[in-house]
This record gives sequence, structure tokens and C-alpha cells, in this order.
Amino acid sequence: MKDGELRQIGTGSEILLQPGGDYVERFVRDVNRARVLTFGAVAQTTTSDRVVVVPDGAIEIGQDVTLERGFDLLARSGGVAVVTDGDKQPIGIVSAAMIMKVLAGHDRAGSTERNAVEA
Repeated sequence: MKDGELRQIGTGSEILLQPGGDYVERFVRDVNRARVLTFGAVAQTTTSDRVVVVPDGAIEIGQDVTLERGFDLLARSGGVAVVTDGDKQPIGIVSAAMIMKVLAGHDRAGSTERNAVEA
């Protein structure tokens, strides 16, 4: 809210990844993204008609796990994880490189447009 005007409504992840203007972007600039963003928010999503091939040793991480809580697991697994929903069904993939870009603010995350996961 600025000057009594609501600037953006959304989840913490939505606001961090897609700020609704310069004011909102400045407001969230110093937020620790690793504590707010989840693996589900930053995953490259999959669709039912795609086959996803992941390296041996890739782990499963729940979509609601924060980056802060899950990054160590991801690093120890070779840097790639399958992101799963509450029913343990795959919903996307994420790499350590993708997370680093999101944490640095260089990527808006959660895209189906990426061609490959960067390992």
C-alpha cells in the first residue's frame, strides 16, 4: 500500500518474483528470498505430455519447502531435484544454478519456457 492505494495482492513468492511496479520492487528489495521462496515457486514446471529426464542422484523436494531449508539437500544431491506436490507427484524440476539466479534477482522463476535445466 502506498498513499492509501493498494499496489499489489499476491503470495509472498508472487510479489517477490513479479513485483507490481517500482514501489513494490523497492519495498521487497531487502527481503531474504531464501526464507520466503519455495521450490514450487521457482521450479521449471512440467506438463503431462512431456518426459523429464534427470541425472542419477537427483532427489525429490516438496513444493512447499523453502529454498533455505532445501538448498543443502539439493547441493549434496548433485544440484538437481524433482519438485513434487503433496501427493508426491512430480510438478517440476529445479537446479542449483536456477536457484542462484533467482536469489540474485536475475530470473523471475517458475517458467515452462526454459529449454533445459542448468546443472
